[in-house]
Amino acid sequence: MPQNTPPRQPGSPALSGRARRLLRRFGRAVGWCRWYLREVTGENAYTHYARHARTHCPGQQMLSHREFERQRMERRTEGRCC
Repeated sequence: MPQNTPPRQPGSPALSGRARRLLRRFGRAVGWCRWYLREVTGENAYTHYARHARTHCPGQQMLSHREFERQRMERRTEGRCC
């Protein structure tokens, strides 16, 4: 430690380079897990629909989130008795 640098105080928020890298990696891993779970559960379905509708059907009225989910559930339960 250089002599001109004042000693760090206990509880100082300064992180070492290694700690910053670990936090960044952890944040990326959490973000990836969140994305994966949203894709698997279908939470991103409306986002994908909206992006597709804006680019391929710009003049057409888009469904609201509620309408989209209602139609999606109808399609999923179609042909089932229970």
